[in-house]
Amino acid sequence: MWEDARGTIDVLADLFDCPIHVHNSSAVVREDSPAKRLVKAKATARIRALGRSKINTMLPAYLNKKNTESFRHLFLFDEVAIVGRFGEMDAGAYLYKTKLQHPAVLGQFFSERYVDLIYTNALLLKKKVVVCDLDNTLWDGVIGEGGVKHFHERQQALKSLKAKGVVLAINSKNDPANVHWRDGTLSDDDFVCSAISWEPKVHGMQRIQAGLNMKIKDYVFVDDRADERELMHQVYPEMLCLDATEERTWKRIGTWAELLDDDPDMDRTLMYKQREVRKAFVKEDVSSPAERAALYRSLDLRLTIQNAKSGDLKRVAELINRTNQFNLEGSRTTIREVTNWHESSDHVILLGQSADRFGDMGTTCVAVAECTPTEMRILPFVLSCRVFGFGIEYGVMNHLREIARQRGVQRMIGRYKATPQNTPRKDFFLSSGFLQVDDEVWSSDTAAGSFSTPEWLKVNVIVDN
Repeated sequence: MWEDARGTIDVLADLFDCPIHVHNSSAVVREDSPAKRLVKAKATARIRALGRSKINTMLPAYLNKKNTESFRHLFLFDEVAIVGRFGEMDAGAYLYKTKLQHPAVLGQFFSERYVDLIYTNALLLKKKVVVCDLDNTLWDGVIGEGGVKHFHERQQALKSLKAKGVVLAINSKNDPANVHWRDGTLSDDDFVCSAISWEPKVHGMQRIQAGLNMKIKDYVFVDDRADERELMHQVYPEMLCLDATEERTWKRIGTWAELLDDDPDMDRTLMYKQREVRKAFVKEDVSSPAERAALYRSLDLRLTIQNAKSGDLKRVAELINRTNQFNLEGSRTTIREVTNWHESSDHVILLGQSADRFGDMGTTCVAVAECTPTEMRILPFVLSCRVFGFGIEYGVMNHLREIARQRGVQRMIGRYKATPQNTPRKDFFLSSGFLQVDDEVWSSDTAAGSFSTPEWLKVNVIVDN
């Protein structure tokens, strides 16, 4: 059984980037007659317990091994815990006789968890912001009328999301002076912004969206009142609106947090708060190049360039797939393709990590190139919108040019393919010293020299040992 299961896991893990949920074994006896089921259960109890113990010891360790070798996309479906809630005897009763999966009542026990997993993967996993009401949502009662009782489990679910990189915001009809988090699990520091006033919540959402500058489809709105959710949905039909009074809402939010990867190197809440300070510092009315250069120098902008490591590959794929405005070919990729690039001596994957006086901005640029003895062909080249204008892309391109020279490559080839979003970046190759060959292809002689990285940008290249 284990050999068959392991082979199936290997194939699925290699073929698919999506989350894969693998059952452990409850080893339930299936039989029509309750009496026969009881006799069989007793007669096979010892061997089933032994098999269940062995399988359920090997499986989590193997899933962890496979995730470590690639990326975290294999998850344990705890069949044993679900059967334990309902009872083994009830679980083994046949609904109908068939060789298909789960023809017993056991399958009904799993169905609720299946629905939650499918819902979470399909509708929640890629969301970036949760906007929450307060009264009767994160605590029981109306805080303006006196004491409230905190919903600690709900608040902990949101806190877990925040730790995984999801941004939290508040949208509440309240007097800001009355709102506090005494004795709560959450605090003011857990929220990147808030809209607390007596105005309609759709107006508050407009302010939140303008401040965070994320697409509406990336938001989740949680409120206890059906009328507020309906109004929000009418104004923002792309936004997912959830009922705070439903236990299933919070169960799914908890599952969402479980499925997300840890991101210990990036506190996104802090990053967005730093971004607001940065935006206030970088005045939009500074027009002359000299003033702009002086302003950027005072930002203490820093770029660190290094080759991607095996643990970076999922982030590489995500940044390529989520970037639209500065994505020279409108590229999309898979973990398998990125892994193949990483394992190939003919390919280079560069990460550009940015920081300034206000903090770390994380990985903001990914550039992939393929080298032959005579030519370097630039594949995906993407840049995060949060560093537009700082010259990060020129620092990374110049390092690619240096790698080409070191490999004895004579020419660099790049391709710009227009998409509805990337039109403002159509002159990047021209400004990087490339000449246009045809409608989409650009070429540069590596012996021609590098175009200057902006003088305000400090570049540090980490060379692999």
